[in-house]
Amino acid sequence: KIQAQKKLVYDAFHDSLTGLHNRAWFLEELQKSIDKANHYQDYVFALLFLDLDGFKLINDTLGHSVGDKFLMEVSQRINDSIRFNDKLARLGGDEFTIIIDDVKDLSVISEIVDRIQTALQQPLILDAHEVFTSGSIGITLSSVGYETAEEMVRDADLAMYRAKTQGKSRSAIFNKTMHKVAVKRLNLENDLRKALEKQQFELFYQPIISVENQKIVGFESLLRWHHPEEGFMSPLKFIPL
Repeated sequence: KIQAQKKLVYDAFHDSLTGLHNRAWFLEELQKSIDKANHYQDYVFALLFLDLDGFKLINDTLGHSVGDKFLMEVSQRINDSIRFNDKLARLGGDEFTIIIDDVKDLSVISEIVDRIQTALQQPLILDAHEVFTSGSIGITLSSVGYETAEEMVRDADLAMYRAKTQGKSRSAIFNKTMHKVAVKRLNLENDLRKALEKQQFELFYQPIISVENQKIVGFESLLRWHHPEEGFMSPLKFIPL
């Protein structure tokens, strides 16, 4: 019975595939670190949010069995790249989070990020397949001033997406501008869902003129969104949404 209870506790806080801690455990530990940082001024820690580049392609082309082995190997490499007092978890899929504990110097973060990136870039041999990967890493610091674990994970996630847009094997540190951009994008997405029923779209026709005889040979139809606050918006802004 005692063994069964221990297994239940273990399973509740560990990822069954990699053996790493899971989201539930990590959010608890992150909240403890946030509370500590808010209580002790000289205590600073960093949160790293890591997303693997190209994992979906590996899963789709080589199968889930190879994908699982890939995640297990990558987990070990990440674990070997951090210090004994840092905390690593697999949030799910190909997402990992790391608490870099007690940061006295920001160079410590750079060193750990570099170690992780270098480890990930080494080729993996899985079922006779040579597989390559890299990671996009978002970083946020406790000194920004957080109250909840969810807020800090959200901002690290935003920084990770910023890193991903810059190419592979990149990292980015969260700043307030990222949050403002994300909120604005979310608001625009919500407005866009209602724009059609509110008849806020308007078509403009731009003539195409032949250089040879100066005659109109066709038209290009251009959709504009007449946003109630932003005014006429170009498709460059709202088509990506």
